[in-house]
Amino acid sequence: KLKKSTLTDTFFCFQLTGSFILAIGIYAEVERQRFKTLDGLFLAPSIILILLGIVMSIVSFVGVLGSLRDNVTLLKVPEVLIVALRLKSTHTFLHSLE
Repeated sequence: KLKKSTLTDTFFCFQLTGSFILAIGIYAEVERQRFKTLDGLFLAPSIILILLGIVMSIVSFVGVLGSLRDNVTLLKVPEVLIVALRLKSTHTFLHSLE
């Protein structure tokens, strides 16, 4: 019982953090559009924050559902996605050094 509530609380905190990052990204994008700075869409840090917030919220929401329903498959989804994102970022970083 304690393990389940700890897991749920942890995923919920990550979901709140993801929502907060998403809100900051949206605010930054609105301000960027207002002042028309950084003409390139993918050069804007706000886009990165928005994407990070969306991914983090979705992954943690799946984790919350998995921990509440005791569904092992839903609990493995965040783990697999986090490992895949880490591998991709490590691969990108290593190729940027070449």
